[in-house]
Amino acid sequence: MTEMINVPASVPPTLRPYVSAMLHGLWGWVTRPLQVIVKAGVPDALGEEPQSAAALAAVTGCDADALDRFLRMLAACDIFERRPDNTYAHTPISRCLRRDSPFAAAPSALLQGMPVYQAALANLEHTLRTGLPAIDSVAPNGFFGYLRAHPDEARIFDAAMTSLRATHNDRITTAYDFSASNVIADIGGGQGALLGSILERAPNVRAVLFDLPDVVAGTASTPRLRVQAGDFFRDPLPAADLYILKLILHDWPDAAALKILAAIRRSAQPGVKLLVIEAIMTDEPGFSPSHVMDLSMLALTGGRERNERQFGELFAATGFRLARTIPTESPVSTIVEAVAA
Repeated sequence: MTEMINVPASVPPTLRPYVSAMLHGLWGWVTRPLQVIVKAGVPDALGEEPQSAAALAAVTGCDADALDRFLRMLAACDIFERRPDNTYAHTPISRCLRRDSPFAAAPSALLQGMPVYQAALANLEHTLRTGLPAIDSVAPNGFFGYLRAHPDEARIFDAAMTSLRATHNDRITTAYDFSASNVIADIGGGQGALLGSILERAPNVRAVLFDLPDVVAGTASTPRLRVQAGDFFRDPLPAADLYILKLILHDWPDAAALKILAAIRRSAQPGVKLLVIEAIMTDEPGFSPSHVMDLSMLALTGGRERNERQFGELFAATGFRLARTIPTESPVSTIVEAVAA
């Protein structure tokens, strides 16, 4: 991301810090237009051949002049390509904004454009001053309570989570040997995309998908996959010899994360393994997705991204022992393995 906001070489050295600060302050005028462009279906409408803004506007219901100005700005960030004849073509980045891309970023862009996410950004000062979620003023029942009350936005959220999980599943199943387990339970596993990938690679394994009733309603049990609806804060969890929590703990502050881990420990026999799969917070210099995700979790849910030490403390408090950390090729899918003591 940082290369998109490099200061032009023509700026004198004495002014470069000032210009850099200005450009960073304006970055919302890149991210929000990108979200709007995706919602309008512009990346989908742009095919293999370059097209003019007018042609794209005609099929997406946009104003031609406004669309040209949106695309010109995004092309300056290398998101689209602007040709000498003022037509636009795809770049590798914009192709990922198509809904049919095998590495689809469109669901995430639509998610970030949802009213509750925009409310979080608009009220971010509330989080800075209080340490509480920025959406408190618009979602007094919390982020997940808001989604339950807004089913259309909940579907966008579920689609984004399914896309995010599916994009990284091959990296996870390549990095970890799931065939050593007999029964794997994915707690909060959505529609079962990760378990599907695991079962393809490990034909000896059986699995249990556990998530809220409305989340798993469209997923059917099979001879090797049992679907169990429930709430991990209230309901007993299935027995297994390997548990998975993928992109779950970071949604919650420590008190709630401890409850989730304690619920798993009550169902887990000594020696049973637990995999927590999410970004690992890093203090290394330079940009990391974990920094942005950490702030978004704070503003939306009160959750956080954690480092290895913090995971170890959560595990120790709930009867687990941190065993090892396994990197994958995905920056948001590090595998943290723990063992029930």
